[in-house]
Amino acid sequence: VQYIEMQTPAGIRSAYLALPDGAYDENWKSSSITILREDDSEQSVRRLIDEAGLQFIVDEQKSILGFPNPVDGLWHFDGGETLTDDEQFVQAFNCAALPGGAFSDGWRVMGDVHYLVGFGTGASLIHVLTACHPSNGLAAAICTVGGDLPEKALAHATGSPVPACLLGSGPRAAAYYLRANEAKPLGNGRYACD
Repeated sequence: VQYIEMQTPAGIRSAYLALPDGAYDENWKSSSITILREDDSEQSVRRLIDEAGLQFIVDEQKSILGFPNPVDGLWHFDGGETLTDDEQFVQAFNCAALPGGAFSDGWRVMGDVHYLVGFGTGASLIHVLTACHPSNGLAAAICTVGGDLPEKALAHATGSPVPACLLGSGPRAAAYYLRANEAKPLGNGRYACD
């Protein structure tokens, strides 16, 4: 796990990266998973990698794991037309820094194979970005634990579909993804798209 810093319009922000060993292989289609947690410690990154078995994804699937750090343990989001500093940071990190290999010893993400995972306020920030600002290859799919889509964001939501796994998310987020993805109920709280 390596610590990086990134210049943003709001100042220096930091993150941790887990990268595949060895040199970049241009024949390998790497993907990225950006994980928004409410802790900025390296220990929280290592715990997630170990407990969720994510090292396999790095080593065998040659994926890049990004762990942007929140400010003061929270992610700040608005849901309006203008992106907050945190929304800008996550969008730039996920859509420009990781794909361009800026911090990853040459490892780049091919195409638009970016995944977003969020917990708590990180989940809410992901809901805002995918609902209101889904451009620039933001995410091929999302997974959130908790969080919700703020009421204000519903007025700015684009209705763009995105595959979503929601665990304990609030009712506005659930309703939004059901509509945007035109999902049909399968029973037991599961839905599918045609």
